[in-house]
Amino acid sequence: MEFTKNRDRLNFQNPSLNKWVIFLIIVILVMGVFFRFANLEKKVYWVDESYTSLRISGYTESEFIQEFGDGQIKQIENLQKYQRINPEKSVVDTVKGLALEEAQLAPLYFVAVRFWMQLFGDSIAVTRSLSAVFSLLALPCMYWLCLELFESSVTAWLAVIIIAVSPFQVVYAQEARPYSLFVMVILLSSAALLRGMRLKTNSSWVIYAATVAVGLYSHLLFALIAIGHGIYVVIIEKFRFKKTVIS
Repeated sequence: MEFTKNRDRLNFQNPSLNKWVIFLIIVILVMGVFFRFANLEKKVYWVDESYTSLRISGYTESEFIQEFGDGQIKQIENLQKYQRINPEKSVVDTVKGLALEEAQLAPLYFVAVRFWMQLFGDSIAVTRSLSAVFSLLALPCMYWLCLELFESSVTAWLAVIIIAVSPFQVVYAQEARPYSLFVMVILLSSAALLRGMRLKTNSSWVIYAATVAVGLYSHLLFALIAIGHGIYVVIIEKFRFKKTVIS
């Protein structure tokens, strides 16, 4: 089995084999989509996800403890207001709550989920579904990154199908936490960096800068990714202070 180098498509010598490979890729991608969205509402909504809902509601943990810390029996409606969007709090309160009590968490994911729930409702499935969407968007980002790295569509598709059915990725795709967004932005930013190094145009570096900004507002640990990018560029340029390093 041989294939020619091509950035855009598979090109095996055997047409029937080519069709089977394409069919297999499609089947695996469909499985990846199914695994991400299946039974979103039926899995246990665990502690960290409850904190996500608390942040989205705009209330703080101290407000929750003040109302429920007296040991008295409360109505379920009183609890639910801390797990849902309500008119008493705005997106500004969501950001303030994070800044006051969980400053290690970047706000982009929580703000995005709040707007997502305003559009589609506040059920558990809806709350988790945005993570699944981010996980799906990571697939084309992985494809782009591998094209930039290896200039091989075969390698790119292999990487995509691996991440599509990775149990690790599927688990985080079904949690109302920012990890799927973090993965997507890492892949996107890394691909944008390689594109900037290849094209060396102002517009390509602006795109990379935008992905870094999104990354820093997605997860605090993205700062380490940005540092890693810088080290990579310096090494590739053989420690010479050239235009690419400056960009």
